[in-house]
Amino acid sequence: MKFITTLFILIFMLAKSFAQSDSLMPLEEESEVEEAVVTEKRFNEKKWEELTKDVDFSEYKKAEKKKEEKPAPEPPSSFNFHLDSPILKVFFYLVIIAAFGFILYLIVRGIRSTPSNKEIQQENYTLEQAEENINESDLERLLQKALADHNYKLALRISYLMVLKELSQYQYIQWKKEKTNFEYLYEIKHQELRLQFKNITTTFERCWYGDTEVQHQEFQVMAPAFTQLIQTIKQKGVYEK
Repeated sequence: MKFITTLFILIFMLAKSFAQSDSLMPLEEESEVEEAVVTEKRFNEKKWEELTKDVDFSEYKKAEKKKEEKPAPEPPSSFNFHLDSPILKVFFYLVIIAAFGFILYLIVRGIRSTPSNKEIQQENYTLEQAEENINESDLERLLQKALADHNYKLALRISYLMVLKELSQYQYIQWKKEKTNFEYLYEIKHQELRLQFKNITTTFERCWYGDTEVQHQEFQVMAPAFTQLIQTIKQKGVYEK
């Protein structure tokens, strides 16, 4: 600020000096001007030093030097791709959201396509496991599997277990894996059911413990007796002692 003020004073002094020099020239009529007198005005160095002794021109020179060294600004770009640009931030967030959504999609698809523990257990369910808890067993599914495999001898055994399951659930017998078929026969007090159970027991033991395989036609002949006995048990309902 001090430098600007001093510079303004110097300019003012120079302008005043030029004005004074102009006023010293005599004004004469244009027609009578014979010669022009030029007066030489010397530069007062002593007065200049007094006016500028408190002015530090080094700061002005440094400012000029910095101004010269300052690199030219880069031309503006239509697409700013700096790390701190809003466009890059938005793009970065979109990538994160897309990646998260894709991972979530893979997890959901994997859960849907992966069989549950229950399904795996049912797939590996065996007849021996069904006999451990016959009242909770899925004998119908085992029967369909045996028929699909054309194992009619096993299908006949499963049909017999299905009859025992119904007798147990309707309280005509008390199921125990260690009991024999004839023990179940003597537990049945209902005469009609007892006679039908005796007939299918004879058929089952002859085929199951025999050395011959049960053919498809033989199974079709024997299977209706098992199905009829199950329907009769359900019609009679729970046994009343």
